[in-house]
Amino acid sequence: MQMGLGDQFEKLILEPLRYLDSTGPTLVIILDAMDECDSTYASLLLRLVGKAFGKLKSMVKFFITTRGEPWLQNYYEREPMRSNVEFFSLGDKKKDEVERDIELFLKEELPELVGSLVDDPSDWPGEEKRKALVRKSQGLFIFASTAVRLITDPDVGRDPDELDRILSSDHHSHLDAIYGQIIERAFPKTISPKILKLFKDVIGTLVVSREPINIHTLASLLCPDRSQLRSFTSAIRLKVLKYLQAVLIIPGVNNVEQAGDAHPIRFIHTSFVDYLTDFGRCKSSVLVHLSEQHECLANACFQAMQSPRRNICDLDPSLLNSEVQDLDQRIRERIPRELQYACVHIAAHVSQTSADSVDIRRLVIRFAREGLMYWLESLSLLGRAHQGVTMIAWIEKWLKPSTAELLKRDNVTLTLFSDFRRFIMEFMEPIVASVVHIYSSALLLMPSDTELSYQYGYLADRHLKIVRGRAEEWSRTLWITRKHRKTVCCVAISPDGTTIVSGAEDSTVRLWDANTGVAIGVMEGHRAGIRSAAISPNGATIVSGSFDSTLRLWDARTGVPIGGVMEGHTYGVECVTVSPDGMTIVSGSGDKTLRMWDARTGVAIGEAMEGHTGWVTCVAISPDGTTIVSRSSDSTLRLWDAMTRVTTGVMDGHTLSVSCIAISTDGTTFVSGSRDTTLRLWDARTGVVTRVMEGHTLSVNCVAISSDNTTIVSGSADYTLQLWDANTGVAIGEAMKGHTYPVNSVAISPYSMTVVSGSADKTVRLWGARTGIATKKTMEDHTYSVTCVTISPDGTTIVAGCSDNKLRMWDAGTGVAIGKALEGHTDRVNCVAISPDRRIIVSGSSDATLRLWDAAAGVAIGEAITGHTLSVTCVTISPDSTTIVSGSVDTTLQLWDAKTRIDIAEEFMGYHMFTVYCVAISPDGTTIVSGSNDNNLWLWDAKTGAVIGQAMEGHTGWVNCVAISPDNTTVVSGSNDKTLRLWDARTGVAIGQAMKGHTNLVTFVAFSDNDKYIVSTIAGQRETFMWDCASQTHLLDMKLQEAIFCMSNCIFTIDADGWVWCSGGRRVFWPPIDLRGDLVAQGNIIVLANWRVPIFEISANVA
Repeated sequence: MQMGLGDQFEKLILEPLRYLDSTGPTLVIILDAMDECDSTYASLLLRLVGKAFGKLKSMVKFFITTRGEPWLQNYYEREPMRSNVEFFSLGDKKKDEVERDIELFLKEELPELVGSLVDDPSDWPGEEKRKALVRKSQGLFIFASTAVRLITDPDVGRDPDELDRILSSDHHSHLDAIYGQIIERAFPKTISPKILKLFKDVIGTLVVSREPINIHTLASLLCPDRSQLRSFTSAIRLKVLKYLQAVLIIPGVNNVEQAGDAHPIRFIHTSFVDYLTDFGRCKSSVLVHLSEQHECLANACFQAMQSPRRNICDLDPSLLNSEVQDLDQRIRERIPRELQYACVHIAAHVSQTSADSVDIRRLVIRFAREGLMYWLESLSLLGRAHQGVTMIAWIEKWLKPSTAELLKRDNVTLTLFSDFRRFIMEFMEPIVASVVHIYSSALLLMPSDTELSYQYGYLADRHLKIVRGRAEEWSRTLWITRKHRKTVCCVAISPDGTTIVSGAEDSTVRLWDANTGVAIGVMEGHRAGIRSAAISPNGATIVSGSFDSTLRLWDARTGVPIGGVMEGHTYGVECVTVSPDGMTIVSGSGDKTLRMWDARTGVAIGEAMEGHTGWVTCVAISPDGTTIVSRSSDSTLRLWDAMTRVTTGVMDGHTLSVSCIAISTDGTTFVSGSRDTTLRLWDARTGVVTRVMEGHTLSVNCVAISSDNTTIVSGSADYTLQLWDANTGVAIGEAMKGHTYPVNSVAISPYSMTVVSGSADKTVRLWGARTGIATKKTMEDHTYSVTCVTISPDGTTIVAGCSDNKLRMWDAGTGVAIGKALEGHTDRVNCVAISPDRRIIVSGSSDATLRLWDAAAGVAIGEAITGHTLSVTCVTISPDSTTIVSGSVDTTLQLWDAKTRIDIAEEFMGYHMFTVYCVAISPDGTTIVSGSNDNNLWLWDAKTGAVIGQAMEGHTGWVNCVAISPDNTTVVSGSNDKTLRLWDARTGVAIGQAMKGHTNLVTFVAFSDNDKYIVSTIAGQRETFMWDCASQTHLLDMKLQEAIFCMSNCIFTIDADGWVWCSGGRRVFWPPIDLRGDLVAQGNIIVLANWRVPIFEISANVA
């Protein structure tokens, strides 16, 4: 199982330590050379150590060694490390103290190691030579320890006279001299060219390898002929490695406890690598030329990746990687270490190769055309898929210097890599979760008119056909993430453009990798929703403001809180910003005030700044730090002197309240957005409006200006973003569409290449800020959302009701629109049904009417059917297509003659107390059942409308769905109380007890064809249960399979993570967020209630 660093620390360190006897001896855990670790992982590890202080017994100590890197030093100086760490700097030791330590080391080590090689080993080599060696060391332990290894190396004779040669060296660097001596003795000038080449290949590979590798991986990378691998490995061991034990840690030698070829070869100290790669220091023929060696290893990686195959580990498409119990074993068997290394590090080696390398360019072109999907498959299995975007970007950057020459011979390579990078970002979630869904979801749903689709589309699984809804080209949205559970209120981009911060009403602040959209961390601590967040100019600190009236500071690298809670406001903190010098924070609040804070300590500066008469919802600071601009719900903009905190001016100009402001980096201009749908540019010196920018159709909620002051981006309640030319105020290109709720926050990257947005639809989106290029329309431009969908009984026609008051029809087989939109309703369409004879469509609307439509001609039949006084919520049609039943918010049902459109039963009124949510008619057409949010059901005579029996009571939550069995004897209902109930369809009497087991509200119920089983699903999750009607129990194992075969159709559901499932617990595919909506299925046709109305046809072997 692959575990994150946090899980490893908990399982492997903390848990065992909790069982220690607190009276036992002190236990020391050594973390050596922290500065040589990846900074991200080192930061996380130190954060985990800091958190562990309060959890461990006092006799557990951590001993940490590191060079004095500034970022590490800063971390040690913060809590909780500061209060628990004792610092000891070797640099503070006096020179004579260090030399005494080295002499003690030599005195202890040398006599024991030379043993019988000298007459009297007890004091060898004598005080004079020992002190000379100490002086040669110049305070470096690495020199002394390397000298000891050289003198006592058993594979080169263990020669005590070697000490004299070391001491007699007059090289400018004593350490260089000893390294040169090691190489000269191991590989004299008389060595054969073959052995010299072997040495250079081996040592060069070890120098540039991106991770420590063992001898088998080393040999496999350097020896493409597998038939010679065994002898080649032996040659590496006997001809090269045995002579380098003074500078290498080699498994099985040098007293390594866990000896064996499976363990990696390591350099004892990185100074030897520095020596080998420095032209000025290493005068030997073994000098490592980095670019050439990277080219050698890049070529070796391409060789290792020559023969991959699809689904290399033979995984079941319905399982996630994490659900395959023996995945680690399969990876070991199918992806050998050299292939793992090649897949993970190929891009790094290519990027360090000379751009003039014709051979590598040729291999890169071949890789683009043939190997991308297999490479991505291996990355997914190795848990590295999220790094693929960065790796491809490295290769693209390497290619670009030779673009002109490249395009003469191959004009698709760069396009393939660009498409592939977008492909990984768009489908990151299924690629990371399930390697097989590279082929079962991502390749199927990627845009069709792309080079990548032309090149690799043939690899897609054929279990799914996208009839309608597939895009032709990539959208401007680079990635979308939906990890927040509630509305995203604020976003910010780090100064270097690599990290995005978002805050939401779920009380969390989250960090995202700007290149990939991968979650980096989550910061929790606020007691209410996050309203605002900002990043300091140096990118080191994040400040958040919450509706809990407080601000908090966070370490941007680790997510650890800095200091305590910043208290002072008496109502929610609506906005925060950090001054350009990073020293001051300014916040605005619902308490109508602004406050200033010391950004280092979190301490308030002075008293609250009063003047606004409404909530302060936006604040900005001029580039010189002297002026603060604030916006309030009192419809004014105020200018403040940052030193005196006194108002220096009040401005207005919008016709409605101002909702957002931003200041240009040169301080000459600021831009405001308003509820009046416009943006305005202001001269910061005069306070005069210089431009009015129109284009949005609803309130402008947020605005940002690029760092070069050329571009403005705005976000609106109309769900769109818009780019503007900051000089002319003219809109740049088309509005950026994709959000499904108002846009609350925007930020633009430092280089104006990307825009990030946060929305009430709970998503954070990254957009390409390419200008002036209109994307192709894959479908009609939409100004509506789909509110309801139905499929005809024979699966040939799809009808959708929309928020723009219209209905639309499509051919389910081709996805082609049937006729024009059906117009007539004056408010949104809430429900729609198609008659069993496929001749009539009936729709119900928030305008309180029903309408009938000719399904063939696509025209209205007569006028609107009136009778309800409030919104119509549900409709159904009898099996003989003669009768329509409707339910409404007005608490009534209505029974209508489908031909005459006359209400044929007035007795439906006066029974339900609240909205009627669902209705069903029995297969024989004699009985109607209705469910309401009054928690009750009622039975009705379908001919007369007369009520049958009493209210069917038992549920403790709204009744969401009902169905009647094929034999007309039983009703099943599903409720918000997470249960199902059975009822006698003739009397309304409850049968048995509530059927429990679901974990969320029940949204769908249906009977099997033989009346013996029931299927149910719940909201937002893939939980599909099969029940035995007789025993009212949840079915498992063989009984479950029997029940599934008794269903006329496969039951499809979509879960909260976007996976579409079919009954029996099988994942089918993963649609991107922009295609998702409520799922409707009929037979093997699936439709998602999304503005695109995507239609999917599932193959028979799945459905």
